[in-house]
Amino acid sequence: MDVRGGLAVAVVLVGWAGCSDSDHAFLEAETLTVTPCRDHQPRTFAPYRLDAGLLRWFAAEGVGTLEARAGYRAATISDALVVQFTDTGDVSRRLAADPSAVFAVDGSAIRLSLVPAETCPDATQPLVASAGVLTLSSFEPWKGGHIEGEGTVDLVDARAVAKDPAAPPLVRGARVGFSMTVRSGPPHEDFTKWP
Repeated sequence: MDVRGGLAVAVVLVGWAGCSDSDHAFLEAETLTVTPCRDHQPRTFAPYRLDAGLLRWFAAEGVGTLEARAGYRAATISDALVVQFTDTGDVSRRLAADPSAVFAVDGSAIRLSLVPAETCPDATQPLVASAGVLTLSSFEPWKGGHIEGEGTVDLVDARAVAKDPAAPPLVRGARVGFSMTVRSGPPHEDFTKWP
């Protein structure tokens, strides 16, 4: 590759990496135990924190999903935070009527999952929010729009709850937050039509 070709590749890589500097998401808890975690053994993290820099927005037929990953690795080997809005139109209407609206994270209108695929490769199921609240300071779910929110959630192992609906949460009051600009094209979409 000649110098001009190398320079062009460097400019593209810097532009690609720099386009999402403001995108960030986190989930933090005082403690988190994942069973199994690694080598078929449980592991407790005290504290636990997921920091994600790759945020992607997927939307189809009124449902929007925010996926936040720690790094640009495949979803199957990355820790991820997933927040799904089952009716984006309803969220937009509620925010227009009341910008300080508080949304329940309860597995119906808004779902939240933590997938510790890198930290705990033996974990086969995500931890899901059984209860919580979320406030949104911005919800513009279209290309170029901004989505930002924060809240607290209780996390459960869905397998334990399926066996015993009274199973206690693994984590109470985990803090979550996210801020992103909605973009199209790689790496923000798995399958995309180039402009």
